[in-house]
Amino acid sequence: MGAKFGSRFGKEPMETVEALRKSPLLAALGEEQLAGLAGMARQRTFAEGDTLISEGDARAAAMYVIIDGTVEVKSGDTVLAERHAGDAVGELALVAPTSRTADVVAKTETTVVVLARWDFVPYVRANPDVAMAVIEELAARIDEVNQRMAGN
Repeated sequence: MGAKFGSRFGKEPMETVEALRKSPLLAALGEEQLAGLAGMARQRTFAEGDTLISEGDARAAAMYVIIDGTVEVKSGDTVLAERHAGDAVGELALVAPTSRTADVVAKTETTVVVLARWDFVPYVRANPDVAMAVIEELAARIDEVNQRMAGN
């Protein structure tokens, strides 16, 4: 079917702010910071079976925060995870130009907030406290992975 786009500034700005707030990556941000990011984001709806992210895509440039629906994170035919409303996928694309590590496919009709790297990076440069909040969350995730790998 193909994805449908909402307004660049979101047809429902408060819905966009709420979605960003639910993302662990952005949860520590204040209202003004979230509103600033929401002003750069857009909503997009994917039909069941549509691909949001393709594994190996070297042009990764956006994070998706799920407003409504469910997606599967897959590598080949193996389902690695399911993500739902409030979850984010593709977060690393905001901070590093890297290839996508998995496919993300809509399991149901799914509406997301799309935040692009080319908008995020200049915003972070102008708002260093946003950078610190994101760095702290990414560091916590790395620590969690390290502890799991160490068997703790």
